[in-house]
Amino acid sequence: MYLPGGRLRVRDRVGAADARPSVITSLERSTPQGWVKESVVRAGDVVRIRGISAARTGSWVGETIPGRVTRQFPAPALESVVEPVDPAMGGLLFAALRELADADPLINLRVDEEHGEIAVSLYGEVQKEVIADLLDEQFGVAVAFRPTVTVHIERITGTGASFALMPEKTTPYLATLGFRVEPVPAGQGLVCELEAERGSMPPAFFAATWEGVRTGLAQGLSGWAVPDARVVLTHTGYSPRQSHMHQKFNKNMSSVGADFRNLAPVLIHEALRQAGTVVCEPVERFHLEIPASALPAVTVTVGRLSGLITGTTPVGGALALTGTLPTRSLQPLLAQLPELTSGEGVLTSEVTRYAPVVGPPPVRARNGPDPLDREEWFRARPR
Repeated sequence: MYLPGGRLRVRDRVGAADARPSVITSLERSTPQGWVKESVVRAGDVVRIRGISAARTGSWVGETIPGRVTRQFPAPALESVVEPVDPAMGGLLFAALRELADADPLINLRVDEEHGEIAVSLYGEVQKEVIADLLDEQFGVAVAFRPTVTVHIERITGTGASFALMPEKTTPYLATLGFRVEPVPAGQGLVCELEAERGSMPPAFFAATWEGVRTGLAQGLSGWAVPDARVVLTHTGYSPRQSHMHQKFNKNMSSVGADFRNLAPVLIHEALRQAGTVVCEPVERFHLEIPASALPAVTVTVGRLSGLITGTTPVGGALALTGTLPTRSLQPLLAQLPELTSGEGVLTSEVTRYAPVVGPPPVRARNGPDPLDREEWFRARPR
């Protein structure tokens, strides 16, 4: 943790992540010689704190500085499947990764129940080593990682609509739902709007519907997430709680939350099919410092990797380059950089946008049934 202001002492009571204050039990300050235990740390120190159990990656500890803008971490653009070296430790690996993800939300997990695989989101190759060391040291689980792949997204390109009316019995669910999906500007996220009457269903059914919408958008037409969309709920309807005479509640006659939760992904995907989606890949903005003599070779290599140099600034006897590069090309550039710059190149980058893929779009294997295959979906999600 970086300390931007103030000071902390052992036994101080401080809050984190809006939780109740906890007692600091230990402080360690980072020095060139390693971690050193301290009784007090001050502004400018990089420290390790023990005792604040509520703290998570990105949490603000103590009182916030007025006017401070909280930095948001960009979504990881890489992913790798992690497997236990000993297959018998699969259950322990899953529990360990869940615990690590609870403490660090940047360790995002994607569980493929159909294939029994766990994928971990990554910012770079070094993070594999960090996660492997944590799993080995804290949980005694040795792991191996598959080759890293780039995480794409899908963007909606048009407008689509779909609905199912309960009296027509086109689905096995006791629910009437209808949606219209539309594109929104990049980064706007999911925008939920309502054209149906708010009192047309109980609140629990609305909540189950939007949960189903998020499930549907988690895997688009090509299997990638659709992070930005406007979804308008156009049709609603349900069967009231009822039963046969002198009998208890009968689910076969009455709508339940699962009806809406399971129907929504089917209709969302039909609307997406009408609207169309385009698969987009992450693009990094990079800053690269190199010897001036390496400029020609670096320029050719960046161009070959589908990158673009947008600025060149002299820095002492070196050059600072800025530009953009697809995330898929970042590791190949890093692998060649030592030879191109005689070991003097320094590269930093971050994902700043997503661009449509040129050529055939990559498809991610779907986790679970395909909502567009209604027969398969209804069989896997029975009422």
